[in-house]
Amino acid sequence: MLYYLVYIFGGLLLLWMVLLSLGVRRMWLSVVFFGLEATLAYTIVGNLVPQIESRPQAELQLSPDATPEQLVAAGEQLFYGKGTCALCHSIEHSDAARCPELGAGQLGPAIGSRAEERVKAQDYQGAAKNGTEYLIESLVHPNAYIVSGFPNIMPVINKPPIGLSVDEIAAVVAFLQSIQGGHATATPNIVAAFLGTEERAPVAAQPVVATMGNRSPEQLINELACIACHKFDGPEPLVGPSLWDIGARANEAYIRQSILDPNAVVSPGFPPMVMPPDLGQKMSAVEFEGLVQWLKDHKGPKTQ
Repeated sequence: MLYYLVYIFGGLLLLWMVLLSLGVRRMWLSVVFFGLEATLAYTIVGNLVPQIESRPQAELQLSPDATPEQLVAAGEQLFYGKGTCALCHSIEHSDAARCPELGAGQLGPAIGSRAEERVKAQDYQGAAKNGTEYLIESLVHPNAYIVSGFPNIMPVINKPPIGLSVDEIAAVVAFLQSIQGGHATATPNIVAAFLGTEERAPVAAQPVVATMGNRSPEQLINELACIACHKFDGPEPLVGPSLWDIGARANEAYIRQSILDPNAVVSPGFPPMVMPPDLGQKMSAVEFEGLVQWLKDHKGPKTQ
């Protein structure tokens, strides 16, 4: 870019000299060239800002006759990817997990069998009639049953920002049922029936419209589930470090890198590969800049 700037300023200087030689008044030249320089400066600054393409993740499309094995494989990818489930849940026991572990352990058998037991419990007041429906309900109506001792922080996964489709929900449920040797019975039609929608028909996929561009930092940390792993109003760590004083501990470049490439530097004592690597794709450049400045202003007690 430096070479381009040299050429541009050299060209402007040459043009200035030519116009002066033709008798153009210096005052008018000053006005014109000031406008050109201002436009050039804004262009340069705009190109220095990280250009984040706001492209929603592609929706999973499954064949109507997808096998349980295919559903489980797709569900595993969603669990660790688009669904962001692994941000808070673990399969095996983990001290870093903020929500119930899904394998066999202190809470009982693996989640597939546990779901079958849960719907029969006296304290369960949800709408599910069996374990498959319970798992579907736990994804789309997470407040229907809150496991004792855990916070009510799970997002509704068929709504933005995650927005899983019926096919994708079926795949995730199938994966959950398969954990530690369980039998996967979930299908897209079962999910559609539980949600009260019509049985899946072969219609063209509708484009996803991303509502990005003017969300506040407070909206972003909620919609992108940042609050599930970070505290912003106190020093206590959660799954990730507290960010209430990040502006006092880190410079602006570090904050930018931590959002765009979270695995570049992992805070000591915290697990790697937990923070989603695609957060930059879920906000516009304007929102990204606003979030960076908002975090930069968080300097601990001074911001309270």
